[in-house]
Amino acid sequence: MCDRQGVSCISNNVDALTLNGGLLTSLPHSIGDLIYLSSLEVSNNQLTSFPDEIGNLGSLQNLAFDNNDFSYLPDNIGNLTNLLSLSAESNQITGVTSNIGNLYSLTALDLAHNAITSLPDQIGNLQAIQTLILNDNQLTILPDSITNLLTLGSFTLSDNGLTSLPDDFGALTNLSDLELDNNQLTSIPDSIRNLDNLNTLYLDHNRLTTLPTDLFVGIG
Repeated sequence: MCDRQGVSCISNNVDALTLNGGLLTSLPHSIGDLIYLSSLEVSNNQLTSFPDEIGNLGSLQNLAFDNNDFSYLPDNIGNLTNLLSLSAESNQITGVTSNIGNLYSLTALDLAHNAITSLPDQIGNLQAIQTLILNDNQLTILPDSITNLLTLGSFTLSDNGLTSLPDDFGALTNLSDLELDNNQLTSIPDSIRNLDNLNTLYLDHNRLTTLPTDLFVGIG
């Protein structure tokens, strides 16, 4: 991969590329030539998008672009089917591509501190996900498909505008950490008592007036 002036080149065999803390506004199209790249970190820049060629990085397992200026989680991320970790916190993201559902190997997704108003149904396709961080967004509801994430162990939803949870939320029986504080919840579903592995449950600063009967019999 060469820069735009062709003055210097990076070997196409490079495995990890870190470009954090710069003033980058774009990445060169030749980024797609790094077919052996397994880790790409471009946090704390001024990026608003990725070139289409980023979808060629079939070996990529870790992608971090925190603290940039993305307004939408890009469609071409859906081509990175070997991705294990994706972090895009502290951007200006309002929407998430439905192509997120193609990331079947993803174990960790961090979209905290954005402006996301809704999640696509395809989020339920993340069959390997273990950690999902969505705090400090503008979510008011979750898609029912979220209850398909049976490997999910840690779910952070603090500081949103959630008014309810899916009725079958208790299907997430692998959950050990659930953070729902600082939302607008007026109730929680009875199925939450099925979360037998739950160790931590944060419900502070909601609008709850009652709790499900026998709530604490099943959980923990």
